[in-house]
Amino acid sequence: MIFIIYSYLYITSKNYYDRKVNEYHEKQKQSNDRYSSLFSQILNGLQEIKTFHMLPKLHKRLNKIQKEYSKHYMNKRKYYVKKENDVRFITHTFSILLYIILVLLMIKNEIGIEVLVLVIGYFESMIGYLDNIINCSSTIREVNVSVKRVNEILHYHSKQIPFGNNTSEINKGVLEFDHVCFSHNSHKIVDDMNFQIKTNQITALVGQSGTGKTSIFNLILRLYQIDSGKIQIDGVNIYDYDPSHFVSKISVVNQKPFVFNMSIRKNLDFVDKDINHQIEACKWVGIHDFISSLPDGYHTILREDGTNISGGQKQLISLARTLLTNSKILLFDEVTSSLDPESAKQIMSILKKLKKDRSIIMITHKPSLMKIADSIIVIDHGKIVGTGKHKVLLEKNKYYQQLQK
Repeated sequence: MIFIIYSYLYITSKNYYDRKVNEYHEKQKQSNDRYSSLFSQILNGLQEIKTFHMLPKLHKRLNKIQKEYSKHYMNKRKYYVKKENDVRFITHTFSILLYIILVLLMIKNEIGIEVLVLVIGYFESMIGYLDNIINCSSTIREVNVSVKRVNEILHYHSKQIPFGNNTSEINKGVLEFDHVCFSHNSHKIVDDMNFQIKTNQITALVGQSGTGKTSIFNLILRLYQIDSGKIQIDGVNIYDYDPSHFVSKISVVNQKPFVFNMSIRKNLDFVDKDINHQIEACKWVGIHDFISSLPDGYHTILREDGTNISGGQKQLISLARTLLTNSKILLFDEVTSSLDPESAKQIMSILKKLKKDRSIIMITHKPSLMKIADSIIVIDHGKIVGTGKHKVLLEKNKYYQQLQK
């Protein structure tokens, strides 16, 4: 009975205090996030802040957040100290009670010294086991705070978009915008847009900065919901596709691709863990020989943002990662803008080969890339102001002519 009552009180009290400690730990992290966010904004807008004499008010705001942080920290420490003291008190109380009962039983000759030693040994072992269980539980709760915060970021949506459960195959990869309109903060970004992207072709979206090209990519990727019209792939509305199925059929390669601070192979593992598929993709884009020449090959650790390789090499690794998805539609956003001429030429050659059995859509300001496109869509202020091939547009379209300067 002593063992049972002790175990119940020990686990209940320690769990209660652990929950309270983690509750304030989470609040402490939230205050820290708010402080970091505000401080970052102050650094970015320091000139305007000084101009409009905002610093006194911002100091008050920072001090308020700092006080909240301190309050949560002190509450966390309070419950942590209570946990240590109360648990120690419970353990000592029941230890003394057990010793008294065992001594009384020995005085009455109901047990011998060997039983006393055995029971005390069991009791101390049980304390050790309970400690391990509770400590593991406490660690899980603490880590769960961080995991929860990461999940909130990864699954954040400013506006919930309803998706369907259609899992039909995207065989052709024909993409169509049908009278699509999209606004953000009451500002029309895409205005009654109609076009079709065909497979086996490279289609270039061109126009001055801020004309809506990147927004078109974001709409294709379903990051936002359109106001009206339809976006279809192979005749199916993109919002009807099941999310997990959809993301495996469309991939994007950005101007500055992101690579993790881990090995080349682990970066590729996120898409396909088969090393043979990885080598095949790297050979296809022409980066395999370079990787093989490295001392650790595919196990070479990439530094944060791939600073130990060139921009062109990082772009090719990103492209190999994209190919592992077997996507039917590939989006390229200014992929050659920061590359040297030789790397840019290599990417252009890969794009020409990639269009076989795929739909390629690229945003570019480079005339050299516009020339290799099978179709060009010229955009100005969210509207299509021209379509066709490079030579035709160069002769007849004033918007396109301005882009060549």
